[in-house]
Amino acid sequence: MNILGFGDNVVDRFVDRGIDYPGGNCVNVAVYAHRLGLDTAYLGVFGDDDLGAFLRAAIAAQGVAVERSVVRHGESGVSTLHVQGGDRVFLSYNGGGVTVREPLVLDDALLAYAASFSLVHSSVYSHTENELPKLAAAGTLVSFDLSDDDEFRTPAYLARVCPHLDLALLSCSDLDEAATQQLAQAVLARGRAWSWPPAAWQGPPCTTAGCR
Repeated sequence: MNILGFGDNVVDRFVDRGIDYPGGNCVNVAVYAHRLGLDTAYLGVFGDDDLGAFLRAAIAAQGVAVERSVVRHGESGVSTLHVQGGDRVFLSYNGGGVTVREPLVLDDALLAYAASFSLVHSSVYSHTENELPKLAAAGTLVSFDLSDDDEFRTPAYLARVCPHLDLALLSCSDLDEAATQQLAQAVLARGRAWSWPPAAWQGPPCTTAGCR
């Protein structure tokens, strides 16, 4: 099995530690899947600033292929945050920079490349929604992280993305068990996707540690 992370990359700048960490939902999936022994790659847009070079080098150093990604003029995405009470607190975000402002459009060559992977993973932070129908039609499995923002839980948004997903990932630390089941059912009702947490979730209410 091989996995492609398709979409966002970002620098997480922890001001309390004075450290910049490479990250992004799609980057993290590719890196951690590689650490579990899978062949992985990342496909997206890097900024042409110093942070973009830092991100590209850091991802490649983890054994994740980045050769099909592109570099575009503009700033990299930066999230500024600190740790408070053992949890992350986000202070500011520049909107993802050029990575999100000018996301990749899958032409025939890039679509064939993506379809060569067993699974392609993307997220609400990647602005890849327009590419999901292409990926679904290409025959590869598609997973998508819906995060926890209300704007990505509206009926209109779910109807836009869910028909093209095989796996929808939900962050539910803000929801009780009943609301978690309701959200999972709303996802399943709008497409072919499985969801996690599942609609038949019988466990305790989600915690940050359990759902993110």
